[in-house]
Amino acid sequence: AKIVEIITNSVEANVVSRNAAEGESEYNINDSINFSLTSELIQKESIAKVNLDKNQLQIESGNNHLVESRFSINFTNKSTFNLKNVEVTDGPFDARLYIKKLSVSGDITDKIQKIIGVKSDGSEVAISFTVTADKKIVDLMIDQATFEAVNELYRKVSSGEITAGQATKVEPQFTSLKIVMDPTYQVKPNEGIVANITMGINDPYNI
Repeated sequence: AKIVEIITNSVEANVVSRNAAEGESEYNINDSINFSLTSELIQKESIAKVNLDKNQLQIESGNNHLVESRFSINFTNKSTFNLKNVEVTDGPFDARLYIKKLSVSGDITDKIQKIIGVKSDGSEVAISFTVTADKKIVDLMIDQATFEAVNELYRKVSSGEITAGQATKVEPQFTSLKIVMDPTYQVKPNEGIVANITMGINDPYNI
């Protein structure tokens, strides 16, 4: 829980001239500051989630399998000390969407140890990734199985194998995503990463 009590720290000093002239007075000065203590090691400003589509999802009848929704998660160590064992987790996601791709940038992207897809039952799947020379992860496919199933659904409808009304929702493989930093690395103040996440529609004919 937060500690919300306001604490006042005051200081006062009497200033006396070493060789005071006749009639010269002593001076009294004082000042105080108010502050509060918190038990929160990480300030809420350290994490920011931003929708990159102006909170709008523009669907396209017949082509909803191509529609994407994008947002970013910005993590920056806003504290005054180093952090260890950092994990950035997002989810559960909107049930109408699946996590399609992930791109990461930032000065400590090369310190990412694991990227994990988390299933609805809590089980975890590690996803292989490569960090480029300029410390980026670019368009890493996350839920490959759902992506392929949605495209297969589109193929069947387009070929007349099934009707749009017969097309059913594809259950996403993952309901949340976890980015795990190397536990031996200490994230310094103002260091961080930006994760750009692209979501796809998993029920393109019934959204």
